[in-house]
Amino acid sequence: MRERYRPAVLSLLIAAGVLLLIHGLIGYPILTSRSGTVQRSLLSTLVSKNLLNNTGAAGDDEELREWLRGARSLGRRVVLRYSACGGLINQQYSHLSAFILATALRAEVVLPPACFRNSFGLHYDMDIKRNKMEWFTTPVNTLLDVPRTPGLQPAPNLTQPSTAFPAFIQRDVDPRLILRLPDVYLARSPLAALVARSRATLARHLRDLDPGLAASTDYLVLDLPCTFFALRTARIPALATRVAALLPFNAALEALAARTVAAMAAAGVPAFNGVHLRVEKDAGDWTIIMGGVGRMWHLYTQTMRRAGLDARTPLYVATGLLTYGASKEWAYAQRVLLSKGLASRVVIKNQFVPAFELAELNTEQQALLDFLILARAVRFVGFGSSTFSYYLTQHRRMRGHAQEASLLVDAARIGTDAMFEAAAVITHPPLMHVVQ
Repeated sequence: MRERYRPAVLSLLIAAGVLLLIHGLIGYPILTSRSGTVQRSLLSTLVSKNLLNNTGAAGDDEELREWLRGARSLGRRVVLRYSACGGLINQQYSHLSAFILATALRAEVVLPPACFRNSFGLHYDMDIKRNKMEWFTTPVNTLLDVPRTPGLQPAPNLTQPSTAFPAFIQRDVDPRLILRLPDVYLARSPLAALVARSRATLARHLRDLDPGLAASTDYLVLDLPCTFFALRTARIPALATRVAALLPFNAALEALAARTVAAMAAAGVPAFNGVHLRVEKDAGDWTIIMGGVGRMWHLYTQTMRRAGLDARTPLYVATGLLTYGASKEWAYAQRVLLSKGLASRVVIKNQFVPAFELAELNTEQQALLDFLILARAVRFVGFGSSTFSYYLTQHRRMRGHAQEASLLVDAARIGTDAMFEAAAVITHPPLMHVVQ
């Protein structure tokens, strides 16, 4: 993304009384002073005692509250580093888990780079022999409204998220003070359990250090691989809601979304419904599991009717089909939507955003633009196994939309429902699947 899309510096994010602050130049190298201690001025710091102990945010997890009351300090600062992997919202969930863990650990956070895929038109598979998709890193401020960070290179192998520990080099960090915590990707761990495991690992590492180094250091660096769905957020929905609110999206893309919606209104689309069509090639396995293209479209149209989509209202469509030249599939989608009476007209961002501006955006930035526009739709339909759709239904509720204004296609056959209901919750009270 070019210079004019650089977002504003992140400052105070939440009102007084909730002391959860992010400040400094997030993600910049840790610098050591002449005395060997790590400078705090270039690190983000989570100040969170009141968040957990006084706001009731952890009130639905008594085990965590009991643990916090009895927890002893390590006597060292903890710097938490991690990887964010996958598409736009998978990365958002990675940040969410890491920030919640850091809050409970009273740790400082180094934000990882963002990433984007080479195409929605290539097959993705955890099996590296079948996988055709590649991931590339980019500054985190391309997606989040935070200060620009350095390149943080080299990048880990994000096609293998369970072992994608941070690989970037931060000068003057003593490698003897870096330790790894594995087995967090998709773990859906209770927060108290992950906090206890983290602290035990830190304490053990401190004991095993050279006595002189252990006595002189004031910090330890805890590295995690991709933290996507690392925590069982359904047990701490109020805390998840607060932390999710601290992860604002790129301000320039927010402005572009507002400008696009204004252009739609000027063109005769003052109000619109929205749909996220997750039918791209990279999700081809889902289509097969669901019973094929015909079955997938039947479920989509059924859910859209139930949501109240009709031939009187324009329909904004978000889909990766538009990014890789899938003209036949896109033409078919438009025919179905119009012939079934689900839209008065089909609207896409490409009709209102100049091609040169879209060309500046990577795949996840284009997804974010769609996300921010769909957040303004009167009614929304998404796909039940898509983190984009699931997060958006909750984001819309946080913006004031009624729960029934956002429906998800029943994707229970894919087998992700239990995982989402455990680890994808960001609203309080939690969102449950609304289409059975």
